[in-house]
Amino acid sequence: MSIDHQQLIDLLRKKLHDLYTRASQAIEQMDDSDMNWRPNEESNSVANLVIHMAGNLRQRLISGIGGALDDRDREAEFSNWYSFTRDSVLEILQLSFGEAETTLDQLAPERLSDTQRIRSREVTVLDVLFTVATHMSEHVGQILYIAKLRLGARYRVLSIPRQTDNVGHGASNDENRSVHVNRASLEEKFILRNLVELCKHDYSEFEQTDVGDTGLFGYKWLDHYWTEPSRHPFLLRVGERLAGFALVGNINDTMSDVKKHSMAEFFILRKYRCQGIGRKVATSLFDLFPGTWVVAQEKSNAPAQAFWRKVISNHTGGRFHVLTDERYVTLEFECP
Repeated sequence: MSIDHQQLIDLLRKKLHDLYTRASQAIEQMDDSDMNWRPNEESNSVANLVIHMAGNLRQRLISGIGGALDDRDREAEFSNWYSFTRDSVLEILQLSFGEAETTLDQLAPERLSDTQRIRSREVTVLDVLFTVATHMSEHVGQILYIAKLRLGARYRVLSIPRQTDNVGHGASNDENRSVHVNRASLEEKFILRNLVELCKHDYSEFEQTDVGDTGLFGYKWLDHYWTEPSRHPFLLRVGERLAGFALVGNINDTMSDVKKHSMAEFFILRKYRCQGIGRKVATSLFDLFPGTWVVAQEKSNAPAQAFWRKVISNHTGGRFHVLTDERYVTLEFECP
């Protein structure tokens, strides 16, 4: 069986996505102090490894193949002068792998045979991609090893657990949390309106939006979620605490005459991010509305792209389509 160039690109994109998923799942189990810990002076911390991976992806793939600006400072990647939080490390990981996957989505298959010079050696784009994937695999393995060293018996196995391990290690923190997704009543509209302001503030750096004269962003479609049956407003809670909201709508595909569910807005408060809560909420909404889904993200919003790729790939087994235009990256998939 022969594999065409597009299949090779898809295979490498899936490989990078799987590596991102394993690294992020390991990092999510650790705390801030684990990010900067080194086994010895000659070794690198998790923070160093993630920053180095981001630099390599930037230089070799995002810039070298995608043509973006290369602002890498390789020596700084191994500095121990800085102290990073877990959330900042996860954000760097999301940004870099999200941009890398976008670069692969936009890579024309015929470019795999193009050549470029790296360290006085002529190599093809395909060679660069395999080298990058191998490089990422090595460092993800180091991150998993550090996680095991730091967490001991608390480490959650990310692949197939040993058959001899019959003792449960207990549930993780987010497994013990009660996550609730409830339709917002008309009386709760003011709560959702307040949360929308926080959401639009977060998104303003990507959407380049300004507040109005009253100091508010506003959301002109909000009232429609209680007057149109095709729109569905949800409030999200962790335990008894508000944690975010989601707005689900429908769009009509005029080409196929098919109604598709759309994640119009999705927002998790910063306190509850990087804990698996957003994933739980998103998948519960996907299951609540079977059929065709579309989830669009601003092209400039790399963290959102990385989040949705991870969630949707895990939920569908990697079966989704990527559509791009001048402003958005849209993921389309089916939920039975």
